[in-house]
Amino acid sequence: MERKAVSRIMLTLLLGGMLSVLVGAFNVSMVEAAPSGSSEPPATEWNKTYGGASWDYAFSVVQTSEGGYAIAGATSSFGVGSLDFWLVKTDADGNMQWNKTYGGADGDMAYSVVQTGDLGYAMAGYTRSFGAGEHDVWLVKTDGSGSVQWNKTYGGTALEWARSVVQTSDGGYAIAGATHSFGVGGDFWLIKLEAPICVYVYTVPWKGINYTITITTPAGNITGFIFNQSLQQIGFSVSAPFSCTLNVSIPKELLDGAFKVNIDDTLTPCIITWNLTAHFIYFTVSLGTHNIKIIGEYGPIDCQINLTTLNTINLYLNEPLYNGTNIKATFYSYSNAYEDEVSIWSGNTPRHVLLSTNITHPLNKGIENATLVLTDDAGNILQIIATFLVHRPHLFGRIRQIISRWPLALSAERITLFKELVDISKQWPYAPP
Repeated sequence: MERKAVSRIMLTLLLGGMLSVLVGAFNVSMVEAAPSGSSEPPATEWNKTYGGASWDYAFSVVQTSEGGYAIAGATSSFGVGSLDFWLVKTDADGNMQWNKTYGGADGDMAYSVVQTGDLGYAMAGYTRSFGAGEHDVWLVKTDGSGSVQWNKTYGGTALEWARSVVQTSDGGYAIAGATHSFGVGGDFWLIKLEAPICVYVYTVPWKGINYTITITTPAGNITGFIFNQSLQQIGFSVSAPFSCTLNVSIPKELLDGAFKVNIDDTLTPCIITWNLTAHFIYFTVSLGTHNIKIIGEYGPIDCQINLTTLNTINLYLNEPLYNGTNIKATFYSYSNAYEDEVSIWSGNTPRHVLLSTNITHPLNKGIENATLVLTDDAGNILQIIATFLVHRPHLFGRIRQIISRWPLALSAERITLFKELVDISKQWPYAPP
């Protein structure tokens, strides 16, 4: 690019919305003026310069969400190339807070900057350091501190450059510029980019194991993540630049059961799918900043046992449906294990698994304890549900009774008593103290 004899560029920011570029010498300068309420030009409120010993150019400025300014252009005073993208961030009074350069060994120049919905920045211009042609369009995306998150070039073998970039309502980008590689020669060029996918990964330690919770969103900004096992709750804040869908992947060991999603303490519809390792929860947030709570509606171990008769159990297990998985259930109670297919019933609310089975106590006593194990067809354990009507002291009392009866028991009764001891040993690990 041929450099013209322009020595100073001053940005005049008018609170009434006017922007002018003044010509001076060497450094970027920013001038802010307050409206006077008359037809006369407003008076200058303040101005600032930014730059080094060589040439520095400003081509675009935006006011940021907290009232400061972001200025984009190019610098030959700093950076690694003959010209580099230059992003300068100031406070509301024009005091520089930070600046960053971006580029390669050749010339790179930013012509447009926007603050993005996640409070980062996107700059568009041209690059001679990267890409396929002599000049390519270059889009650089940064976080709120100016650190590069990603960048991409667009163009052919000839000359392309960008003069303007906006973030679109769907979270993508639209870039306007010119192309000599496409069209009929020296044409307008409009490039539409789809919304990028942002993935946030959190590691949650639980019972000596590190589990991973993943939140996926198009261009959202997730902050303040918390996990509370005792409350069966995940919480975070999301700043959404537009209406978008979030996908939260929760390992089933952490918040097993049905789920509620609250956005700003208001219950919101969600879609839940399940596989062998995680629950995937999808819900929509609108433009703005929201507080999200994902709540395990029933808890990690929750079921209701209805003793309809002495030896019959109807068990209602509140669970999201195990999509695409054939479920089997095994009851452990006293001396026998009982395996049945699970009958899954789905209504609007609640969704639950219903299993009815008969269990016979070897001594014709009422059912005291049942442990339910859900497995798939391959025998992989999906969940262990333990519902207890007795505690360990009661089991210990039964052991003492068996020991006291053993010396006088006949061989047939001893077989029965031994089976009961085996079953007590199976129940013991699950029984509360």
